[in-house]
Amino acid sequence: MMNNAAVLRSPPAADEAPLFTVLERFEECEAILARNSVGRIGFALQDRVSIVPVHYVYESGWIYGRTAAGGKLREIMRNRRVVFEIDEQTQLFEWRSVVVRGPLYLIEPGTTAADATIHAKAVSLIRRLLPSALTDSDPVPFRDQLFRIRVVEISGRASEPVGGKKLRPISQKPVAAQVVTD
Repeated sequence: MMNNAAVLRSPPAADEAPLFTVLERFEECEAILARNSVGRIGFALQDRVSIVPVHYVYESGWIYGRTAAGGKLREIMRNRRVVFEIDEQTQLFEWRSVVVRGPLYLIEPGTTAADATIHAKAVSLIRRLLPSALTDSDPVPFRDQLFRIRVVEISGRASEPVGGKKLRPISQKPVAAQVVTD
């Protein structure tokens, strides 16, 4: 979401440029994941790539979320390797983005104690976002399938409005226009 007041700031000086950086510390990326709650899952099946938005909670190397059973989940389970992306933006050149890669697992109450523990944890985490989740008063009861994504790879990038060096494109010889006549 853009802050309109920030957009109306005066333009940068002629020699100023945005500063683009790589978030090199795992803790920086983790903090961005932890303070946000909407992200996008990207997945591929055969020759089709899809991206879907989801609500989520990040905790201890796992992204927990919920969605409607079926549809996209059937596709994802054929190749559970996914990418998960979140971004936060305050103005055009003031943003942070984190990309996670890892496998997606469905969470079921299960029959083992370990399954029940994971399910209870997932429900508790999702209820941080929406206390009525998975109850009779849930506003989106069709989103009843819990999942989690294990963070195997994580990377991040950021931009600040100033502080960078203005780069100029490399000059190229102009290409002569060809005139077509009938």
